[in-house]
Amino acid sequence: TKDVKTLEEINRQVDAKLASLRATVENFVAIQSVKSGEAKGLSYDQIMQKYDGKLKEFYQNLQVDDETRLKAQQEISEDGFWGVKQTSERAIDYAKALAGGDPSKVALLKNSIEEGYKAAEKAWGGELPEICRQTQEATLKGLDDWAAEAAAGSAQQ
Repeated sequence: TKDVKTLEEINRQVDAKLASLRATVENFVAIQSVKSGEAKGLSYDQIMQKYDGKLKEFYQNLQVDDETRLKAQQEISEDGFWGVKQTSERAIDYAKALAGGDPSKVALLKNSIEEGYKAAEKAWGGELPEICRQTQEATLKGLDDWAAEAAAGSAQQ
């Protein structure tokens, strides 16, 4: 049985942060469009669709102001909301809740995460940035640790 309360709370937190991220991206596109005409008037979802498979190219060409760059650096820092630690912890908590706390589902969860990363690489247009690989590794390790703890607990009983 899924832990719906945990799933809803994690979704609420991520949705709030994603709204801010979407607004930032749309603002960049608006600024960039004035300079280049590229992606003019497109929403976040339209950008994601138009640049599917070449998001890396799109984002590498955006010009970012210092304030936004610093805010983004803070968000992906070690203690930031989108940093490896918090993101992997949320993913682990989400996976556990989705599995209803059943560690026997770790292989299925890990496979789903790996497939998700493959899909993200396809949309990105190549290998994901290092922070993404680190987050994936931390998430998979956390799930392995959870399964090992559960197995150790079962063995002691």
